[in-house]
Amino acid sequence: MPPKRSEFACFCNRVSVAELRDWLKSPQNKKSLPAIQDATSAGCGPCGGSCRPLIVQLIQESLQKTPNSAQQAQIPLPNDFVKAISLFNRRYYWETHEVLEELWLEETGKTRTFYQAIIQGAAALYHVLNANPRGVIKLSQDSLAKFEGPTENPWQIDLSPLISALKSYKTQAEEILGKTRSGFDYSELPRIQLDQHLQVGLT
Repeated sequence: MPPKRSEFACFCNRVSVAELRDWLKSPQNKKSLPAIQDATSAGCGPCGGSCRPLIVQLIQESLQKTPNSAQQAQIPLPNDFVKAISLFNRRYYWETHEVLEELWLEETGKTRTFYQAIIQGAAALYHVLNANPRGVIKLSQDSLAKFEGPTENPWQIDLSPLISALKSYKTQAEEILGKTRSGFDYSELPRIQLDQHLQVGLT
């Protein structure tokens, strides 16, 4: 039976957490990120390696390394968030929205607003791909307002590429509606990079 989607470590190349753990158990396999990438392609997908924090964590687990105090104090990043970023970086914006919506529905407080800001940002980019300037303006405004308001980014993820892209696409959408521009510049579609030292929740 194939693993459930939530059990994948690398969503691009469909490499499961169990497969990586089995690979790391073998004494002849070198326990390093480049070795895993070479052997399994995990971390080398078109998303740009959103799963690398999880792979590094599995390597540390296999080496029985104890996380430092800063890592221990860190709130684990939900594995579904890693999945959402993998989808986002491959421009599957509607699917990103659906995965994050499940996290958003379960969350309370300022982190809920953080999820909603990314959900609306992904939806705005979905409208960019579908050449819907009115949708881009509405959802960009909603997303940017949340990023500028009282939200909480517990993992200190750099979302500046997304914020910059939303501002640019909002302006482009206004120009399209004003008939001073013919279409969107797709070269500005952003990627979100996750720090390799983030702790990821595997449950």
